[in-house]
Amino acid sequence: MKVIHSLSILAFMFASHAIAQGVAQDSAISESNEIEIKTLEWPDGTRYEGGVLNGKKEGQGVIYWADGSRFEGAFSNDLRNGPGAMTLPDGTVFTGIFSNNQIVVIEELEPENLRAEIEQVTREEAEREQAALELAAREEAVREEAEREQAALELAAREEAVREEAEREQAAQELAAREQAVREEAEREQAALELAAREEAAREEAEREQAAQELAAREQAVREEAEREQAALELAAREQAAREETEQAALELAVAARDSGYFTAVVYTDELEDEIVAVIDAWARAWSAQNESLYLSFYSDSFIVPGGMSRNAWERERSSRINAPDFIQVDVGYAQFELVSNGSIWVYLRQGYTSDSYSDFTNKKVQLDKEDGLWKIILEESL
Repeated sequence: MKVIHSLSILAFMFASHAIAQGVAQDSAISESNEIEIKTLEWPDGTRYEGGVLNGKKEGQGVIYWADGSRFEGAFSNDLRNGPGAMTLPDGTVFTGIFSNNQIVVIEELEPENLRAEIEQVTREEAEREQAALELAAREEAVREEAEREQAALELAAREEAVREEAEREQAAQELAAREQAVREEAEREQAALELAAREEAAREEAEREQAAQELAAREQAVREEAEREQAALELAAREQAAREETEQAALELAVAARDSGYFTAVVYTDELEDEIVAVIDAWARAWSAQNESLYLSFYSDSFIVPGGMSRNAWERERSSRINAPDFIQVDVGYAQFELVSNGSIWVYLRQGYTSDSYSDFTNKKVQLDKEDGLWKIILEESL
């Protein structure tokens, strides 16, 4: 054990550790009358293990500092108080009585003269032990050298015998390897001939199969092309017949309406389809622009209100749904147009709706009637 005589150095160490120890305390301190065994840690690396009372060090414990110092002993009121041992980073240990983090009584040291005699005896004993160790080491070195020489001779003899045996085995192995190489080369040549024959046969078979597949594919393509042409002809014939039937029916309907003097005759034509598309597109643009009055103007006074609502209630509901979102985008895709009677047409469409809070796609059927020369929505239902 090393001992330092300067109490000023020791006092400085105690004071600095006391400052570090007081930098931080546990923020959650609960009142208690019983000492608990806990571990406390501080941001500078200081750690305490031992008794804790109301968040303060109390009773027996050990505190470790980041520089390697530690104190083991008694604590009271968060300070070192009572008997304990202080160990410094260099291994020096002070044992004594502490009061409020300061050492007040250090254990009595030996008198200087007694200490000198002890050191002299210790040195002489060490010198005798050193001399004995050196003599034993020299004798051991001589023995080891003799043993190494003997071992070297024995090792050389064994190595020579091993070399001769290895040479004999090597010669036998080389002979066997040459014979094996000759056999393997003959086997490889035979295998190569057989493989070449099998590959040639496989190529010829593959070529025959490829030719057969290509022929079958060409024949299948010819059959499919003929079937497609036949189907196209049949479809064109059916479509032509349907158009002629529709046009004839529309014509008859128009003639009947004209003769009755009640409706203006309407015949389904491409121009009529374009007219209907323009009306539906304008309706979708008014909805997207959140133009409430323009949107509602596309509906007939005879519009069939869904759900049994009154016309006023329905318009209030539509107004709320048009104006509530920050934005609306309505897109329309057309599937089918059907002239159901003179002055009335059904439009089958797919409606895409997107707003800042909702989006969906809906299949719809919209019925439009011509009123005073304008197409108006009379019915709107989801499919």
